[in-house]
Amino acid sequence: MDVWYRNSTPYLRCDIVDEDGAAVDPVTSVKVTVYDPNGKVVVSDGTMTNTGTVGEYYYVSYTVPYTALSGIYSWIPRSVDGAIIIRKERFEFEVPEGYGTTG
Repeated sequence: MDVWYRNSTPYLRCDIVDEDGAAVDPVTSVKVTVYDPNGKVVVSDGTMTNTGTVGEYYYVSYTVPYTALSGIYSWIPRSVDGAIIIRKERFEFEVPEGYGTTG
């Protein structure tokens, strides 16, 4: 599992494949929702960017706040056209305790 510290920008990456496992690009776009350890949405429908390689997408528009909760964050990418399968449905990263806190 990736570890991202407060005030850092996680690099969230996923592969989009069809039902045969071949890399594909969706017709419209790939969106991502990020949840904090309590299940609160911290990013809603962020647009993922293609890496330049078919089926590879990333998101780097979320900076972990200085006041962020420590724990396991989850993020779920989805293709907006709905015709594409994402290799993993749920991804996670960790924000450890003690980094960037005021206490």
